[in-house]
Amino acid sequence: MRFKNREEAGEQLARFILNFGFKIDLVIGLPRGGLVTAQVVAEKLNVPMDYVLAKKIGPPGNPEYAIAIVTIDGEILKGDDPFTFSQISEEYLTRTASNYLKDLIIRDEIYRKALPKREIKNKKVLVVDDGLATGLTVEAAVDYLLREGATEVYVAAPVGSTEAVERLKNKTREVLVIHTPDIFYAVGEFYQEFYPISEDLVLEILTKERTE
Repeated sequence: MRFKNREEAGEQLARFILNFGFKIDLVIGLPRGGLVTAQVVAEKLNVPMDYVLAKKIGPPGNPEYAIAIVTIDGEILKGDDPFTFSQISEEYLTRTASNYLKDLIIRDEIYRKALPKREIKNKKVLVVDDGLATGLTVEAAVDYLLREGATEVYVAAPVGSTEAVERLKNKTREVLVIHTPDIFYAVGEFYQEFYPISEDLVLEILTKERTE
């Protein structure tokens, strides 16, 4: 199963979510790619949208391989690869997270000029991403939302690995995924169009959300 693009995937995902009849107060997108899908879902569900910023921490020399995630409040969620963590120091992890947090704060200040922060406390929140590979970034976002006082957190994505779905079931009320393939290498392989998302597009989405 392949989706045309993130927008079309969002339309399918919204219809899929509506079948379950859950009451959602707020949709959360994960910039950058997840925000595109989340915008469509929020619009179809007729609920407001916000975002959570998080950044992958990779081992030295391999920043794209996520061994941990730092969220906008400075908390670090470690992955569950004991071999990797035996090869790196806590000092490396905390130093890298501190450097990444500075970047997240700068981005957040820019984004919040387009869309002020929504109230999370006592809300039923749906986290939407364009796909779940390891699920680690989404799990970090879920943890952040729970720290912020969300009463229930759901997760939804057009496609996800079985490992990611199982991982997130332990933290959320429900994990809603349209397609869970037997073999999963990367999110992009399940899209015909999987283009990079620019900062300009992110700001355009957030500005539109503020004015609606």
